[in-house]
Amino acid sequence: MSSEMGLTVRRVLIYLVLAFVPVYLLTIFGSDAHAEFHWQFASVSVMWYPAIANFLTRLLTKEGMQDSLLRLHCRGNLKYYLIAFTGPLLLGLLSGVIFFFLFAKKRDIAASIEAQNGIVQILGTMLMLYGSAMAQLFMGFGEEFGWRGYLTPKLEQLMPSPAAVIVSGILWGLWHAPLILRGYNFGEAHPYWGLVCMCLSCVMLSFILTWMTKKTQSVFPAAVFHMVLDSVMTWASLLPVYHEAEAIMEEHTFLMSCILMCVTPWVLTIPAIVGLYRKPAETA
Repeated sequence: MSSEMGLTVRRVLIYLVLAFVPVYLLTIFGSDAHAEFHWQFASVSVMWYPAIANFLTRLLTKEGMQDSLLRLHCRGNLKYYLIAFTGPLLLGLLSGVIFFFLFAKKRDIAASIEAQNGIVQILGTMLMLYGSAMAQLFMGFGEEFGWRGYLTPKLEQLMPSPAAVIVSGILWGLWHAPLILRGYNFGEAHPYWGLVCMCLSCVMLSFILTWMTKKTQSVFPAAVFHMVLDSVMTWASLLPVYHEAEAIMEEHTFLMSCILMCVTPWVLTIPAIVGLYRKPAETA
């Protein structure tokens, strides 16, 4: 192993320790058996540890902030920001169509809209959720500056790029393990299968978010996508069955979460993989 590769391995290990250990300790000792944090500070700060790990690893290994991907780079890249804003909504609505035909007892879209006080109320709720996502953008930045802004590029120095994206996605999924095993996202009935699904979901999202980051040389489109995903996707997916949503979620939590997080993301994952690894056309 060359000295340069050895340094990269050391940086990856330092980053992983700094990203994982505080979150595992905070989750295990700071949340209850149902994945609810005891303190507001814990639930707000947990997403920032990957970014903190990035900063500290660069400081401890004297790497500096080169290649930190902290510029917006909006010029020529507005389409990626547009995808970041609209992609999660697309995934949520697709999930909603699947939920509607799988779970709705009364397949009446008009009744679903009426139960939510009409189109105006729906649009108002959507705007509120988008506003919430933008207000919490710093939380999405906390994860993306760590996983896409540091870990994935470092792994690409050690292995082929597709493998690096997959490995970083698996590690990202395992980073959520204490919460998932306590029922977060997938419910308490199948905790270990929930963790498998979380890792699969994170691998697929890793391709999408890495594609955005590479194309723009910025972590901000990925951060936007991340927070819009967290804020909008679940609500949008339940829209067609909203008047039955609570009962359906309680009865089918695991299956619905699998569809939401492991099935519909393929819609954007496949184009992202093509965009990342398609060879440029040869010029005559």
